[in-house]
Amino acid sequence: MKRTLSFLLTLLMLVTSLPLNAFTVLAEELTAEETSPLAGKTISILGASISTYAGTSNGKGAETTNSTIAGNVKYYPNTTIPEVTLEDTWWMQTAEDLGLRLLVNNAWSGSAILPERSGTVGAYVDRCVQLHDDTGENAGEEPDIICIQMGFNDFSYGKDTLGNAEIDYDALITADGYGTPSTTMEATAIMLHKMTKRYPNAEIYMFNHFKRIGQSASDTALMEELNASIETVCARYGVAVVDLYSTLTDPKHIGDGKLHPNRLGMDVITEAVKTAILENTKYTASYHTVSMTLENAAADYGTDKLVMDGDGFTLHLESPDELRVSVTMGGKDVTSSVYEKGEISISAVTGDVKITAKGVHLPKHYRWEFDGTDLVAAIGDNTLTKTAGTTAEGVFPDTIYDLASPIVLRHDLPWQVEWKCQGTWKNSESSSGGRLFTSTPVNAEYNARYLFKSATKWLIAMGEKTTTGSHNYGIALEDYGIDGSALHTYRLENRIAADGSNMVYLFVDGEEIGAMNHYYVGTTDKETTSDWLSGKDFTLPYFGTDTHGLTNCSIEYVEVWECAHSYTATVTPPTCTEKGYTTYICAVCEDSYVADEAAATGHSYENGVCTICKHESSATFVITEFVNGTYSGNALTFSPNTRLRHAPISVKAGDHCSFSLPDGWTGYICLAYRDQNWDYTPKAWVQEYSYTFPSDTEAFVVMRKDDNSMISPEEYTGEITFTINAVDPDCDLQFRDYYQNEI
Repeated sequence: MKRTLSFLLTLLMLVTSLPLNAFTVLAEELTAEETSPLAGKTISILGASISTYAGTSNGKGAETTNSTIAGNVKYYPNTTIPEVTLEDTWWMQTAEDLGLRLLVNNAWSGSAILPERSGTVGAYVDRCVQLHDDTGENAGEEPDIICIQMGFNDFSYGKDTLGNAEIDYDALITADGYGTPSTTMEATAIMLHKMTKRYPNAEIYMFNHFKRIGQSASDTALMEELNASIETVCARYGVAVVDLYSTLTDPKHIGDGKLHPNRLGMDVITEAVKTAILENTKYTASYHTVSMTLENAAADYGTDKLVMDGDGFTLHLESPDELRVSVTMGGKDVTSSVYEKGEISISAVTGDVKITAKGVHLPKHYRWEFDGTDLVAAIGDNTLTKTAGTTAEGVFPDTIYDLASPIVLRHDLPWQVEWKCQGTWKNSESSSGGRLFTSTPVNAEYNARYLFKSATKWLIAMGEKTTTGSHNYGIALEDYGIDGSALHTYRLENRIAADGSNMVYLFVDGEEIGAMNHYYVGTTDKETTSDWLSGKDFTLPYFGTDTHGLTNCSIEYVEVWECAHSYTATVTPPTCTEKGYTTYICAVCEDSYVADEAAATGHSYENGVCTICKHESSATFVITEFVNGTYSGNALTFSPNTRLRHAPISVKAGDHCSFSLPDGWTGYICLAYRDQNWDYTPKAWVQEYSYTFPSDTEAFVVMRKDDNSMISPEEYTGEITFTINAVDPDCDLQFRDYYQNEI
């Protein structure tokens, strides 16, 4: 549909006059300290070993904000989990992500709520109220948020005295003071009562317990009962619970094989703490979730993440195979704008983010063509380069060459290797055969894997060189009456059985010979069979062998399919506006391509609505250019200094239009269109209007003031929004000026 609208061009010029990176730069400059409603608030920690770090939780080597913590025992940094730095700790990450300022970290490794541990009395006694700044010029500053990571050692060393939520509060907490607790839960009640009285304005969050590695079923049941008691007691004092029991569940997140988290485990704790704070804080917080689904791909972050609205987010992804990545934000696909080569970078998160990453091995197809012994063509973007340090000189086949991309023959993909040759290649002048592809550049190197052909019994085999010799698995052509010195086409084909096992089969000149399962040491037949090739992968970055190569061999081509694809077709039919196509996906390796495109069908309108997709064909114009005209009788003429109108628009029978006066205008408008006599016939004078045209015509809007006085273009500065729902999507909707020139 042709719509030539000068005002749209003006708007486009206005928008594009801005720097392209203006919005990105602004977003990138916003940090948690500027966007978080928690920015500048303080956080204090009451914890055990998981919350320690030398120089911060004990004040050694750093400014001490509470005079009591200098002697606290630390666990981190720890040589068992060396990757955890100060910046990786859960409390430092939480503070950074939410814009908080750490006030006091009163964490003591080995400490407990109730019993005496590691030289300190139970935390309920006094450590629970030593979370404020009592030093320097900020002495007396109290925390806005308190996180309690305590009770873990109570569970480890005091299972008989854990107790439950059935507490006699009247006896335990009186006007005269506190009773002596006999259980961890009684001590927890006293601790929370003291903290809420000492820090009445603070939001308090307490961790529940997560399962230890190798924890018994009975301990798990006891822990679940304890966590339920923690919920009950915390609820009494308005304390929110940080749920580690259902979040810190992966043994890979524990660094010492017992309890203490590694860097990824710290990530998990961080997100659990942020979730609890953002869901319960009295400070208004707008945030979004970043969820990740990873398959055969690793991320530099350990868990799903919460991000403040407007903050940036980055993620590094790795995979041994090719990454297929999808990123949506707020339900919209943003992959192309935020992902490149393993790096996801979102300058400003404005909605929930979902990341899907999968490492997929995308098999290749290569072919090399020869004129006897000289390479004449390479197909598949896999060049051959002479290996540095090889001693053999001469034409191409007399030495070993590097492949630009290694040949990857995986046991779980149905690959094929095919070549056509006469005679065999050799490792040395005296040898009977040599390698076509190999994993090492030196023929004698141990642990090498290879594919070779020998003149001895014309053996074709795949194998491995070890300290006990070359162990080969294949077929001797001589046993099948095949003269290997003649010109033949050979093909090795890997087949996958229903149970997932695999075996390689040999074809000669298109005829299947058998499984490559006959066992040889060197070329000596051990007269036995073996399924050694099943489950074996071959990564072969070299072509030929270290000396002599294809000296006695005339070769026509070598061709490799790393996956003999089995494609399934999925048809996407065309729509009114989008073309159709067929997507072909390999059921084995997920390689895919798109073909068989079909043109869009176009709309089929009835009464302005497409019968296929229900689309309403409409064009909205903001009218800013006007000409003058005169109304007299049933006709409008073009004399100057009269009522104002815009240039006519061509419409079709059945088209529907609607329009209204701009804000602030108190006059009237009417619709005028050409009748059968080509006179402009006005409708009633109104302030808004809608109309369906009975026939093809030209139409425009006429305006006047409240007092019916004249309007000139110079005094009118408003706009009219004129919307036409067109029956015919190809109708020619145009603006024209007084002289009928297209605007």
